[in-house]
Amino acid sequence: MKITTIAGGSLLVGLFSLHIWQDYRTELDLAQRVRVLEEARELDCLARNIYWEARSESERGQKAVAWVTLNRTEKPHYPTTVCGVVSQARTDSQGRPLRNQCQFSWFCDGLSDEPRDKGAWVRAQQIAWEVMGKFTRGERERDPTRGAVFYHAVWMESPPAWAETKRPTVQLGSHQFYK
Repeated sequence: MKITTIAGGSLLVGLFSLHIWQDYRTELDLAQRVRVLEEARELDCLARNIYWEARSESERGQKAVAWVTLNRTEKPHYPTTVCGVVSQARTDSQGRPLRNQCQFSWFCDGLSDEPRDKGAWVRAQQIAWEVMGKFTRGERERDPTRGAVFYHAVWMESPPAWAETKRPTVQLGSHQFYK
């Protein structure tokens, strides 16, 4: 299925309005409609993570960030959903993310999370669609990170302390990946 988006719109709008809803609106029962909405939300979360974490990377580098996000959903110390992984953070007493205390820094940096570069946003959505499909079909051999669940930018003055306890898998673009 081809991803089509409405100018400035999200994957949810494009996926829902152009493919699924029009084709199946009379055939889907309520549970199926909820599942479609949840899947579209998961794709949107993955696309936003690709966009904010790796939009300046090559296609392979962007796919690597997507794979790390998805790989985490299968690990016991992470949430089981993409949106849960992307939004994972230390929180205050009311459950709000603490600024700069998230797994992915863009999520709680206090800045807008709306993509500004339309071309990069469309690419991130396309990559999210492709990688999510491979992940759900179990095509793990397509994972360029070799199962990584961690990464950091190689331009940092020194690697994060946690990197000493992890096994490096590959460096792609400006990111080093670890298991």
